[in-house]
Amino acid sequence: MEELKSVWASIDGRLGKQEAIKENIIREMIRDRSNRSLGKLMNYEILCVAIYLIAIPLVVSQYYFKPLLRLTGLAGNVFLWAMLAICVASLAWTLFKIVALMKVDFMKSVKANALLINRYRLWIQKEKLIGFAVEIPAVVFIVVWLLVSIQANALQWITLVCALLLGIFLSFYTYYRGVYDRHIATIRRSLEELKELEEELP
Repeated sequence: MEELKSVWASIDGRLGKQEAIKENIIREMIRDRSNRSLGKLMNYEILCVAIYLIAIPLVVSQYYFKPLLRLTGLAGNVFLWAMLAICVASLAWTLFKIVALMKVDFMKSVKANALLINRYRLWIQKEKLIGFAVEIPAVVFIVVWLLVSIQANALQWITLVCALLLGIFLSFYTYYRGVYDRHIATIRRSLEELKELEEELP
């Protein structure tokens, strides 16, 4: 009887170790998936920083030297100053988001990471709302005012409309739906799975 108990205890111990190894493998797979999505978000934010750092000097040089377009008068100045303000504000905001993402560490508390990701998700939702409700209408108004003031021809108007539609599509569908929404959803789902694994532990 004692020998049977010993054999059973040995088998039970090996099964317990195998179950623990299985859970560790699953946990690492979930963390790897989360880190990939976090990396995609970080890479996109860094790309945005690079774009703003290129755009700001271009706008400033356009204001003083006009190497690309001869935008003069009140409408031209308002347009350039608006573009500069948007680029500077967006650069500061993007750097702030990068600092927040750098605090996410999937080796640490699930609760703390969930709080950071949910806060980041809320920021992105507000960012989209401001873009649709404020930035796009303001830019469209200023550009239309600029074209009217310079008495733009039909080709310039067509070019403007196409550029605006392309910009809206790329910014709010491809990037937000394809980058932000998808990867944030992946991370949140992974955190839920990690939470369930923690709750299953004795």
